[in-house]
Amino acid sequence: MVSFLLDNRTFVLYCVGNSTSFYPFFWQDFLMTRSRRQQRLDQAVALLRQQYGEGILRRASELGRVAVPPHIRTGFAELDALTGCAGIPLDGLTILSGRTTSGKLTVAYKVLANAQASRPLPVALLDLTQSSDPDYLTRCGVGLPSLLLLRPRSGVEAVNLLLELVQSRQVQVVLMDGLPDLGTDRSALGHLNRSLPALQRLLHGSGCGVLLLDEPHPPWLRWLGWQPSAGVEQWAALHFSLERERWLLRDDDQLHGYQARMRLHKSRWARRGATASLGIHFNGTVHAARTW
Repeated sequence: MVSFLLDNRTFVLYCVGNSTSFYPFFWQDFLMTRSRRQQRLDQAVALLRQQYGEGILRRASELGRVAVPPHIRTGFAELDALTGCAGIPLDGLTILSGRTTSGKLTVAYKVLANAQASRPLPVALLDLTQSSDPDYLTRCGVGLPSLLLLRPRSGVEAVNLLLELVQSRQVQVVLMDGLPDLGTDRSALGHLNRSLPALQRLLHGSGCGVLLLDEPHPPWLRWLGWQPSAGVEQWAALHFSLERERWLLRDDDQLHGYQARMRLHKSRWARRGATASLGIHFNGTVHAARTW
């Protein structure tokens, strides 16, 4: 760093590595009193508001608490607290990713059950995996009479059904089980990505929430520049993942559930990166079958 004086003003020359940057540093500004700096800040704020309107700029002290949007609770207090919106947001898109036995399907089905309990509107399940079990849905508290179970014949048809269900405004939650299956069909994935802006417009003010179930992608896909869920993640209001931590055993070594770790990847209402543990108990969170 080299400084020199020119016209009673000090200029500083910064040399970092092989690059050189030139920044003027006014000695008078450094010695400026706090009240003078505040006066200049107020003048700058007034000028911006005069030029662009009152709403263009606000001080942090003027910001109120972010309002909690309409939502459906997941049934897990720890998870609801971390999302920042007390559950799964309505009028928005949510991604829940996790591997088999992570608790992903259980949480998704509990969301459907809580949606049914909150309002007398049906919920919809787009079963791309062709593997939804009515018995397990029932044990998670989902009422089958008010569940619309759809098994589309193709990924493109699944996207079209998703758009039609949201547009109808006759369902509270649409659960799409099988985003990885959609990602294996490039034409279907392209159709989904092109439809995301329209889906966002349809969701706005609809009172409907969309929950997409995904799986973690191996790092080598990112290295190859192939990220099937990248488009959906960009439009999602909430994205969190689940990973099984350990099995839960009774004193007699009988299995009675498992503990999962939840991680927040994206939220419009909370800081990402937060984690929490939640317990999924058989004959508790999930009503046990007689054989358990």
